[in-house]
Amino acid sequence: TFNGLKTFDDGIAFTQTGTAASGAATTGSTQQHYEEGTWTPTLTSSGGGSQANGTRVGFFRRIGGVVFFSLRVAPTAGVGSLSAGNVSITGLPFTSLSTANALNAVTLGEANGIDFDTGELTLLANINNNATAINFAFQRDNTSQANLAVADISSATEITASGFYFV
Repeated sequence: TFNGLKTFDDGIAFTQTGTAASGAATTGSTQQHYEEGTWTPTLTSSGGGSQANGTRVGFFRRIGGVVFFSLRVAPTAGVGSLSAGNVSITGLPFTSLSTANALNAVTLGEANGIDFDTGELTLLANINNNATAINFAFQRDNTSQANLAVADISSATEITASGFYFV
C-alpha cells in the first residue's frame, strides 16, 4: 500500500498494445501534464478595450493535451471601455492547438441581455486554432453568420459557458 505523493519526471506511462476503437490509431499513452486552477475571462472588443467591471470568473482543468473550462462574465456597468467591434472572451489559460480542424468545443449555458436582430436564431461560440479567446457569432436564417458586436451587449449581459479544447 502506498499512502503518499509520488512524482514522475517523464509522466505516467500506460501499457498499451493498440486501440480497440475501430479505425483509430494510438498516438501516445503517456500522461505528462495535470493542472487545475482559475483564470480571468474578460469581454474584449476587436476595436479595443476590455471589460473592467462586473463578474469575471473562470475555472479550468488540464489533463494531458486537453483543457476543460467553465466561465461566467457579467459587465455590471455596461460596455464600459469596449470600443465598437466584435466581442470575444479572452484569457483562456492555454493557447489552443494550432493544427487545422482541431476540435474546440464551447457550450453556452446562458446568454442573457444580448440583442438579437430579426433572423438571428441562436448565439454560437468557438475557439479558433492557436488562440486564447472565445469568439461569438449569431446563427442566422438562410444567410451567413454575423459576429456578436459591442452594440449587442449591455449591463444586463451575462454569459456562462463551458467546454474543452486541445493544446
